[in-house]
Amino acid sequence: MENTKITLYLDVDDTVLESSKAIIEILNKKHSINPQKTIDDLNDWGYRSIYGHVTIKDVENMYSSDEFFDAVKFAPSFLDFYKKSLEKVNFVFVTKGATENINKKKEYLQKHLGKTFEYIGLPITYQENEDKQKKFSKASVNMRHGIQVDDRIDCLESTNAPIKILIKMYGDHYWNLPEDYAGIQNLYVVTNWDEAIQIIDFAYNEHCIFKKS
Repeated sequence: MENTKITLYLDVDDTVLESSKAIIEILNKKHSINPQKTIDDLNDWGYRSIYGHVTIKDVENMYSSDEFFDAVKFAPSFLDFYKKSLEKVNFVFVTKGATENINKKKEYLQKHLGKTFEYIGLPITYQENEDKQKKFSKASVNMRHGIQVDDRIDCLESTNAPIKILIKMYGDHYWNLPEDYAGIQNLYVVTNWDEAIQIIDFAYNEHCIFKKS
């Protein structure tokens, strides 16, 4: 049987882009934090473990700022994988954020990747982030015949993607803990894109849902 293209539904922040590293860089500079904080110091969704007085509105503004998009970088191995996979993969970015952030993320991706992908921006109010128990859902997107990659377990658990990859680039946090993903079918947990690529390649070559009948 002949292989056909597969579809990847990819989160953007802290999945494709190293967004939290960029935010920490901004906070270090803006507040002259000494000694400077790193990604290893992050243990909360609102960055108060980096700077205790930062507000949810501050976070929203930083994520929508030109400074953020000047500083943020792609996750290691992702760009190379993207460029090499266009003939066998349909890329769909599914990201949440404030309106300005959603628009600027699309522009950033187009600048670096061209117009070779589909983009779905889902609105979020940053007040939701104050409650770490608040469930973020991407169930409104039909992922029935694809692979979903995300850094948040609550964005994975409610979708209909037949294969799900939880990427934990920064280690264990309350939004990706093992007890939260018990019972999710066909879930793979990785720590970087090299590991994710191995699963995607295996699915492309072996999994029956990606084969032409």
